[in-house]
Amino acid sequence: MEQQTVKVKEEIRRGTRGGPYVYVVERDELVHVSDYAIRKLPGEYDDEVIYEIPAYKVAGKVLYCFGFSRSGGEFLGKCKIEDFENGRPKRYEYYKLLGECVDEIRNLQFCVKDPILTAFQRQFQQLSIPMVHEITEYERIRGFSISFMGHQARLENAIRNPEVYYFTFMSLPGDKSRINSFKVTRRWAYQLWVLKLVCEALQISKFKGHAYEGKPYWWIEQGSDLSTCAGEACLGDVTFWLEYQPSKGAQPRAF
Repeated sequence: MEQQTVKVKEEIRRGTRGGPYVYVVERDELVHVSDYAIRKLPGEYDDEVIYEIPAYKVAGKVLYCFGFSRSGGEFLGKCKIEDFENGRPKRYEYYKLLGECVDEIRNLQFCVKDPILTAFQRQFQQLSIPMVHEITEYERIRGFSISFMGHQARLENAIRNPEVYYFTFMSLPGDKSRINSFKVTRRWAYQLWVLKLVCEALQISKFKGHAYEGKPYWWIEQGSDLSTCAGEACLGDVTFWLEYQPSKGAQPRAF
């Protein structure tokens, strides 16, 4: 068996719209399959990579496959290396939405080599999650909805379910990719938190709804040419913008 190798294919360079990213359970740790590979080969497509792994190194061990749809949906599959054929799992013990099975992997830690990422993990727990809770509590109290548009699936994860978001960005192979992904989401979450503080300082009593829908909301979109929201303040109506885009002729949304 020591002479046998197994090929594992991953779709890289798509971040959390690629995968599946394959991890091996070692005690209480999730170790990426690349740590076992004796060869790394180019795949059939430009964004595909193939790892050639000695079968005996991972035989019988639990594997978790973190996969993503093109729209940003996140999934988790559980299998073993014996289930792989032609680089992909042909059978799973299960393949579900990540949020449905996060309880099973909650106590597993990703193998981390970069101390910067370790510091970011602490920052996520100690700073980011409390900020998120403040944002969602303000959303509930003021009776509006945060609408995540475009490529904001990860930010929506972070706001709606920080634990799912954690396993999402940490599933990316390589500490550098994880750091870059977290930085983007952290920036947006911080902007929402500051927006919430500004709204409180201006004593916004309520937010306005769209002229055609009526329901108040914050419109969160990368590079949007429309305002984020408008609210009634003690000194009059106020329109808010995140990452204002004057080059696109940005203008207030019709309220």
